[in-house]
Amino acid sequence: MKGKAIKSYGGKTISMAGARTWDVLIQDAAGRPVMARTKVGKGKLLLSTRGISGRQPNAKDPINAEWLSPLLADLAGGKTVDPKRRPRHHRAEMIVKHGGLEIRCSEYMQPMADEIFKIYRKCLPVQERILGVPPSKGMLATLILLPTGGGGFSSGRAIGLGTWWGGFPRKRYGMVELIGHEATHSWVHPFTEPLWNEGIATYVGIQLGRELGYKTEAEKTLAGWIKGARRHDPDMKKYDLAAGKNIPHSVVMAKPMWIWEQLRKETPDILARYFRAKRKLADTKQLKRYTAHDSVAVLSIAAGRDLFKWFQSLGISVDRSKTTIPAPAKK
Repeated sequence: MKGKAIKSYGGKTISMAGARTWDVLIQDAAGRPVMARTKVGKGKLLLSTRGISGRQPNAKDPINAEWLSPLLADLAGGKTVDPKRRPRHHRAEMIVKHGGLEIRCSEYMQPMADEIFKIYRKCLPVQERILGVPPSKGMLATLILLPTGGGGFSSGRAIGLGTWWGGFPRKRYGMVELIGHEATHSWVHPFTEPLWNEGIATYVGIQLGRELGYKTEAEKTLAGWIKGARRHDPDMKKYDLAAGKNIPHSVVMAKPMWIWEQLRKETPDILARYFRAKRKLADTKQLKRYTAHDSVAVLSIAAGRDLFKWFQSLGISVDRSKTTIPAPAKK
């Protein structure tokens, strides 16, 4: 890779401390390391900035795939694999229970668990009021603290939180937004959101921040997302969220936020109305999957007016004839 340009989202670098010998693979223009590897026992360890692997948690975006995939295969090369031997599960060192919630973390993060639980406990009743319904049955049973500052995940039953996200514990807003984001992914079950899965999750986190005393940070975050989206879609009419192809990340995130903001001006509790309607109408016995057409139909009932033409005017290809959800009753 010597002399070749490398794509990256962001300009962060890495730092290798200790006596271990590292082989630096990629440097930035100033000569600072961006990717390096070293030997650990019988294996190899690769350390890299997140931006080189793309933005998607499942690494589905093709950034640097032509050389990164072979590199990862080379790192795993020579490792003995026994197909008859099941993988071993590595549980967290510490498991603490607060009421009905199980918190898992490494021992050195135990002091953080209590602080994060205090925030989590404040967030949940407010989030239930924002979304109008309790979490789906069986969801949000486990909270996993991740030793990282980068985001989190939701599997439905469990959510993971990057412990140092947003400068936590020195700063609190980022953790409030992250809890709201990941909890929303659990809240929406049994059907994930087809039009705004990530956008609505962050939007709910922003709403939590607004209501829990972080209004300045929340408004700044929302304005930043929308400003970024308008660089690609100035009138919010260009990109089709229902198509989901070749859409800039900022638009995927912020166009849904902008849509919900417009609806919230007219109906302040629109999120609660939407999720109450969805919980009632999106029945797994009747629907095999929840489509973009279904979500706009449910949102129309929540808003009390048919929203299909409005969504179509925003360049979003939804069709009333492609859903079995009934139209809202005429006033």
